[in-house]
Amino acid sequence: MRYDKLKTVSFWNAPVGDEGVMALTSSLRFIKTVNKIELLDCGVGVGGCEALGAELAKIRAMHIRVLRMDHNPIGSRGLIALSAGLVRNERIHTLSLAFCDIGAGSGETVAAIVANPKSALTTLNLEGNALGDLGVAQLGAALPINKTLTALDVSNNQFGQDVLAVEQLADGVARNTALNVLNIDGNLIGDAGAKVFHDKLRLFENKSLRTLKFSPFMQKENFAQLFELVSANKPKKGKKKGKGKKKGKKGKKK
Repeated sequence: MRYDKLKTVSFWNAPVGDEGVMALTSSLRFIKTVNKIELLDCGVGVGGCEALGAELAKIRAMHIRVLRMDHNPIGSRGLIALSAGLVRNERIHTLSLAFCDIGAGSGETVAAIVANPKSALTTLNLEGNALGDLGVAQLGAALPINKTLTALDVSNNQFGQDVLAVEQLADGVARNTALNVLNIDGNLIGDAGAKVFHDKLRLFENKSLRTLKFSPFMQKENFAQLFELVSANKPKKGKKKGKGKKKGKKGKKK
């Protein structure tokens, strides 16, 4: 039996677990209309990621556009399993893996997802993980290759103390021509990091980045310079053209 009305599968704070995800993936072959899957705080681990990753790699799963799995303990092993499908999927444009226990050892996996030349990914949310300096540096190295990502969130990922790692991220952001929004809030980006971002964005004359969110752990001057540089990329609002007075038709002379 096929069902062609279901568009979204959404479970929030539900005991779905790995077995529930396995059951879901086996059902998706009969439901070709689902374009959004949300499994938030559902106790999904490595087993569920393996099942989902295997399904996402198949042509029949190309109808899925949005995948959100925030607040699940998938860890680095789960991300590797999930990425097996993500690097083969050419349709998913939104991926959210916030607060998923993804550590510094996952930097290469994240980079592989971002650098995938067939990716349609436009939004990537990795908030609240622990990529650290190493993981963020690896992500930064992949950003110049990506041509589709417009919004990236790596807030609260425990990085910023290593200026070289911040420089690698800043270099990737500056050389990326698609990224509009970057959230690095909740990380220790101090004066040195702010200067690195400012200099890289100026060096590559980046015009795509329009919003940069970060914690102001820096002097006001550095904060202001970086904010001003990014804000200059925002399109200026044009003046509304006022309606001109209608010219009346000239009457014929008698």
